Amino acid sequence: MEVWRTPNPATGTDCYLTHDQWAGRIIVRHPEVEPHLDHLRQAAADPAVAYRNDETILKYSRVGGGGKYNRLWYLVVERPDSDGDYRVVTAYFIDRVEGETLVYAREALFSGR
Repeated sequence: MEVWRTPNPATGTDCYLTHDQWAGRIIVRHPEVEPHLDHLRQAAADPAVAYRNDETILKYSRVGGGGKYNRLWYLVVERPDSDGDYRVVTAYFIDRVEGETLVYAREALFSGR
């Protein structure tokens, strides 16, 4: 069962998160992201930047706001499924942005807006 599905600007297909992946992996390994489900969906739909490492897509979006995570990034990691869409395999906070090949960057990121 899908938790959400959204257009994928990095690939031109869809990306989605399953309940099994969310409850059985992500919040088990990274419980700090549990209250951030909507923000993770937004990071997948409209990342600041996205990189491709082989077939894996790494999407980053700034956490911002207040609190202890405000200087970090959301990282949503996606891999292709058999239908050509991308499924979220994990998501967590990270303090840096890195990847092999830049595949997407929001224009505002570079225009100073």
